[in-house]
Amino acid sequence: MNMRKVVKLIVFIFGICIFTFGVSITLKSDIGSGSWDGINFGLNKTVGMSVGFWINVNSFIILLITALINKEIPKFISFITAFIIGSFMDFWLYVLGSFTVNDIVIRYGVFFLGVLITCFGIGIYLLPKFPPNPIDYLMVSIKEKYNLKIIQAKIGIDIFCLLGAFIVGGPIGVGTILSTLLVGPGVNLFYDLFSGVYNKLAIRKI
Repeated sequence: MNMRKVVKLIVFIFGICIFTFGVSITLKSDIGSGSWDGINFGLNKTVGMSVGFWINVNSFIILLITALINKEIPKFISFITAFIIGSFMDFWLYVLGSFTVNDIVIRYGVFFLGVLITCFGIGIYLLPKFPPNPIDYLMVSIKEKYNLKIIQAKIGIDIFCLLGAFIVGGPIGVGTILSTLLVGPGVNLFYDLFSGVYNKLAIRKI
């Protein structure tokens, strides 16, 4: 493996490590999680097994649904990304353990810190353009299949995930709405901010 690929892999893993830490922090704020995360956390609470396990199971289902939409063989390479994300989620939830915050002001502070870290991490992990998380792959497929704008496809998936999270008892609340509004713009901000630095690293001859 040449150094260019090493740099891409390091940036990819680092980004996932950071953004899963951010998601774990937002969960600990106890004011709501993202819609997709709500399903995985809800299943963890009501059925059992780890959050990472449910990320893997639901990602596999999403890959099958996406393959049906695109009428193609499932791109199981995207499952590798989901597996890494699930593994880091379980790790951070284990590290944070029983950490809780009672003061409402501090809880919102923790939440916004978690969202900021999440946006930073996602913006970084997208830079190498490795296979996307299956839920992101589904969003792009729906956009192209039905000639929608990316925001329309995202809203449709968010509504579906919110319903699923509600059914399985996921942590839905004010934070869910805030995450929906803030994460997209935040990811774009960090992606644009660091893309120049990343491109210099990726093309640099070492």
